Amino acid sequence: MLDEREVLDALSCIPDPELGVDIVALGLIDRVDIDGGTVRVRYTLTTFGCGIGPMLESQMYEVLYATPGVTEVLPELVFDPPWTRERMSPEAREVVGDRELNPTGPWSHFGRLLAELDDSGES
Repeated sequence: MLDEREVLDALSCIPDPELGVDIVALGLIDRVDIDGGTVRVRYTLTTFGCGIGPMLESQMYEVLYATPGVTEVLPELVFDPPWTRERMSPEAREVVGDRELNPTGPWSHFGRLLAELDDSGES
């Protein structure tokens, strides 16, 4: 029977392309739910402006469908709770160090805007 450890082991094969740390150690996996062969993966990104979500989902499909017992993969990008450095493993913190993880590009304001809309009850 498929268990969470097997799923996390498979997901740990996926590196963050900019940081060189796997997405499990980086703390991007929020939750894994398994129902028979269906695997739901709630994941987040280090910042709202980070554009690697579609690439991560593609890699999740690849590694999880290669895992015995997995028949369906349902990734879900979430920003609540928000990612913080405390979610990283000690090894990941060592690799990442004090590197700046907040984007400064044109989409960097997007997360703040979404949070403000959520707080105001608008959609």
